Amino acid sequence: MHAFYFGNSDKPLYGVSHPPTSNNYRNSAILICNSIGHEYIRSHRALRQLANRLADLGYYVMRFDYTGVGDSSGDFNNVSLSDWKNDINLASEELKAISAQDRISVIGLRIGATLSLMASSQCDFNNIIMLDPVTSGKHFTDNLELLQKRLLVDPDWFAQERSMNDMLENEYLGYKYSSNVIQELNSLFYSKFDIPDYQLLSTINTSNDEKYSMKKYFQDNTYDYTEEYIEDMGDWEELSYIDTSLTLNHVSNHICDILK
Repeated sequence: MHAFYFGNSDKPLYGVSHPPTSNNYRNSAILICNSIGHEYIRSHRALRQLANRLADLGYYVMRFDYTGVGDSSGDFNNVSLSDWKNDINLASEELKAISAQDRISVIGLRIGATLSLMASSQCDFNNIIMLDPVTSGKHFTDNLELLQKRLLVDPDWFAQERSMNDMLENEYLGYKYSSNVIQELNSLFYSKFDIPDYQLLSTINTSNDEKYSMKKYFQDNTYDYTEEYIEDMGDWEELSYIDTSLTLNHVSNHICDILK
């Protein structure tokens, strides 16, 4: 595992590479795209473990932080989805350079999966594995607001009830989102994306609600697409889970089967 900075020297991005630890060297590399806000914190350890496991299988793996997130430069309060989509493009090119591979597979979690879809037309990914992708940005922001309201009146968090008026504008679960990101999320829906139809798309969902399923859309548009429902991976809409660490042990085998 090697940490480094890449991209534009005036706004460097933080990356971590996981070179193959197996002699069974694969002919593609894997880029991991995390979520944002409290979901980034929840999933950090799980995605690091996943990267290590994939490296043990012979893949060259890279994780990175978006602009304004984690250890990358920039201000989380002053970014846009377009900035993060461009970050994925930069990370994809960096991974090609350090791994000497032209074939890039992506594993995206939540917003990371959605951003991967948004970037796919310019990044020429070999395939995309989406873990609980955000199919409706409005649903995502509504849930952030609902969780924040529940947190403010929960005695386990505050001795005295508080209101949204006590918070900064667009402050949710300890993160102040930029107005640009909130506006873009509210108008975001996966069927608006321009996705090359030669890519392999796989989704692992924790909700079997057809309203947020991509299956019908992608199959109707002749994409090579699979979708699987696995219960209790994230519990993203439960307040009691917002400060717990995500576990991906029960989906790792499935991910490895897709990528083999």
